[in-house]
Amino acid sequence: MMRVKFEELEFTEQYDHDGKYTGRSADQNFGPEYWLSVVLPAGRAFYEVAILDNNNRYIQLPGIHDSKVDQDIIRNLTPNDVEGIMLKLACLHIAGVTARSLSSESEFARTPRYGWGKKIVSSIVKWFSLK
Repeated sequence: MMRVKFEELEFTEQYDHDGKYTGRSADQNFGPEYWLSVVLPAGRAFYEVAILDNNNRYIQLPGIHDSKVDQDIIRNLTPNDVEGIMLKLACLHIAGVTARSLSSESEFARTPRYGWGKKIVSSIVKWFSLK
């Protein structure tokens, strides 16, 4: 089951190779497309997140990442901020599943491959970008 609430994240304590506490972290998959890494560094009050693709590469998504700053890690987040990112990723996943389902139906067989998916995802990204 996909988690979209901050309190549903399962955090684990993290330690460095010397046994020193470094913070807490949690990971959440959003289908095969994305996964979210959430970290609360030791001694900090705010969270950090990174979004990775299915090849474990950092990615930046419009409406989630600040387009003016080229950073893979988003810092200084509250639990509500993290939950908002989780909801956006869940919506992108659902849009992708819907697009693949529509493109596989015979009625849409004449549609160029992924044409519907790009339109759906583009609409969702534009909507979230309006914040």
